Amino acid sequence: MHMLRTLGILFFLSFLSQSISAQASAKTGISLLYEKTEGHLEAIQFFDPEDGKMVSAFNIRENNPFNGLDFPIAGRNAEGQDQYRLDLTPGTKGYTQLVSKHNQLRISEYSTAKRADSNILYRKVGDRFIIIAYNLMVRGEDQRIIGERSRLLVLNRRGEVMRQIENNKYIIRNAILSNDGKYLAFIFGHGKVQSGVQAMNGACLYKIDQDKALYCEESGSDVHYHATLETESGHMLISAWVPDSKSNTQYLMRFFDMEKRVYYSHSFDRKDREEMARVHDYGIEFKDEKGESRFMLFADFEKEVF
Repeated sequence: MHMLRTLGILFFLSFLSQSISAQASAKTGISLLYEKTEGHLEAIQFFDPEDGKMVSAFNIRENNPFNGLDFPIAGRNAEGQDQYRLDLTPGTKGYTQLVSKHNQLRISEYSTAKRADSNILYRKVGDRFIIIAYNLMVRGEDQRIIGERSRLLVLNRRGEVMRQIENNKYIIRNAILSNDGKYLAFIFGHGKVQSGVQAMNGACLYKIDQDKALYCEESGSDVHYHATLETESGHMLISAWVPDSKSNTQYLMRFFDMEKRVYYSHSFDRKDREEMARVHDYGIEFKDEKGESRFMLFADFEKEVF
């Protein structure tokens, strides 16, 4: 199993002086370190907010579970991660190894695997938390995705891993964390039917200290998901853009109230979506072109316990 590694401070400081530039101040508790030549994120430093001393460092590349795979390396991609040259036909030993090595990696049974690499999703949540998602993508002869897998990590301000989620089906496209760090929502899927793999998009909601998801849903490739944290009300919002039979877009929105452990669902048309101004504890405020407000109450939405 790939182990999370923390660099020794002396080695790390030497490494920084040669290859990386820092962004942000130690006073914030978190500094992002970028490679000078290519500009991609290399590492994250964590500082004690009281005395400003570094308490740990997280190396992005070394902690990527999809670097160092047992396949020929063709180079590095734009994010500095390993890129692999493959020629694996379905049914062959190498193809089977690729699938089994990654906990039943979801991969097409019909396409020859030609290339694989990974990308990284990074989110800084205030000065308290970091979200990192590693996505492995296996591509076929036409360069479309035929296999995917991901690992998501939530780190606290000391660089300690609070939560790790393995997803053996899909890549993670977006992730959010509640203000108190107790709840995590993420969006998965690549949104298109590609080379024999039926694409699915969806969303999941977790309580950080529980293994089982509180809520998950997935739909076909024509449904696009988005997740945001409504900071004023504290609701976590998961929305799905759903085309109807007339090619009009309906916005199915679910507002999750963590304190009450319920979510409110309602479908909006494009005009409603464009005029949506603010989420309150009791409902949604809309403002038209003239600045006039109207309201929809959660009491009038569909309500479910989660």
